[in-house]
Amino acid sequence: MLPTDSKPKALSQGKGFRRRRHHRRAPWILRFWWLIPLAGIALSTPWISSWFAGQPASRRPPLPGYISSADSLRQEFLYFQGKSLGDPAIQQNFDRASDLMNQGEYSSSALLLETVAESAQLPVVYNNLGVLYVKLNDGAKAVGAFREALARDFEYPPVRQNLARYKLGNSAAPVTREVEPNGTDRLANIISLGRSVDAEISLDLNDVDCFRVVSPPAPRDLLLVELANRSQTLAPRLRLYDAGGRPLDWSKESQDPGASLREVIAPPPNSILFLRVDGVFDTAGAYSLTVSPMKAFDAFEPNDDILSATKIGLGQTVEANIMDGEDTDYYSFRGSTRGVVDIEIQNRSQTLIPAITTFTPEMTNNGFGPKLTARGSNLRFSMKVESGKTYYIQVWGQSKTAGGYSLTIK
Repeated sequence: MLPTDSKPKALSQGKGFRRRRHHRRAPWILRFWWLIPLAGIALSTPWISSWFAGQPASRRPPLPGYISSADSLRQEFLYFQGKSLGDPAIQQNFDRASDLMNQGEYSSSALLLETVAESAQLPVVYNNLGVLYVKLNDGAKAVGAFREALARDFEYPPVRQNLARYKLGNSAAPVTREVEPNGTDRLANIISLGRSVDAEISLDLNDVDCFRVVSPPAPRDLLLVELANRSQTLAPRLRLYDAGGRPLDWSKESQDPGASLREVIAPPPNSILFLRVDGVFDTAGAYSLTVSPMKAFDAFEPNDDILSATKIGLGQTVEANIMDGEDTDYYSFRGSTRGVVDIEIQNRSQTLIPAITTFTPEMTNNGFGPKLTARGSNLRFSMKVESGKTYYIQVWGQSKTAGGYSLTIK
């Protein structure tokens, strides 16, 4: 009998016999642990992380309140400037900024819109800048951009909606009470047309209050600047400057304490004006400042150049005015028969010295009317025309005179 602990060799080590060995496999996370830090390093690489962040760019929704429509740009340019958008680069940059916004490139979009705003200072541009700066968490720039839009249109609906959407309240409204410091053009308080701002020149030496206002949309209008004195000590001085800081001819001052000031100005449409107020002889006191449109333009404006000449018919009488010494009116008419037409200007003021220039169908100058010298004079002039061709005339005031008139071509 064989011992219990021994087995035949043929059984324990027989030919063809193999013992199976079972190994337990390690979990996936343990076998490929090295992939985790590798992925972290890869994603921290700037160009890879930016690639993932931008995917998929075409599916990224537009920012709420952002206006991508180029039609809005063109319509606002025509409304505010009084002429069509002529520079294609402005619209191209506007469209490109919208593309960058849709791709999530918010900083690049804002930088491009800032360049657009240099040539097209329109509410739609500033509205979009405000939305971008909200997204970029730059509250000061967002409020500043929205305020620029409201300075041109105080009730501009997209901005009003965005102020509510982003819970900014009335923070972007142009001021109605002076905010110090405002002693330089860079720190000038933005004010609205037709809305008074209360302010004060302090007893500090060299105190100056600076304000910035934007003139109305086209057509060019007269603006009444009123400084109402609220003290018996301030002898006010008002100085006006253009967007480049160049002094304008409309400055005014009084050496009488307690006096108020009034000035009528006629800046180009949608243009920036700086107003600086201080006291003559270092006087001080409270005042309020208001800049109001006078709506002095006639119903045929804007027609300040030959390309925007107002079409009138033979025998039609139009009542218009030369608003100020810089104003001029262009009209066009069509000859019905070959011969001579009579141009008659009836003066409706005691101030205007009317003058006339005539132009061919090719828009070249072909003559002047009689030279008058007396204010309030009427003017009559004849010119030859061909049947079916369009001619142009320009009405203006000699010696920079202004006033109302009636025009008839027959």
